[in-house]
Amino acid sequence: MVSPRFDPRPQPTLNRAKALCLSCRSCFKRDRSNEGYVCPSCGEEAVDIGSAFKAPRRDAQKQWALVLFLARNGYRYRKLGGPAPKNMAEARRRLALSGRPIIE
Repeated sequence: MVSPRFDPRPQPTLNRAKALCLSCRSCFKRDRSNEGYVCPSCGEEAVDIGSAFKAPRRDAQKQWALVLFLARNGYRYRKLGGPAPKNMAEARRRLALSGRPIIE
């Protein structure tokens, strides 16, 4: 029996972030942090991808190229942000409207 003072199971919190590793394409949740996130699989730096992100299949090359392009340019998948871009042309158009320079 587990003591009520110490419960080793992780407790759900509202302040969790979905993070995406750009090098190994793994998605995971962590407590929000200002220092950034480290991938548990490869140890590389990961980015906050947004709460509404759903990872595509690992073999979906075009979808992953789109996700990585959006992540490098600071796009975050948000529930109230409207639908995410479906293709590269739509992504470029949406990023151009934001006024930030586009990183290839």
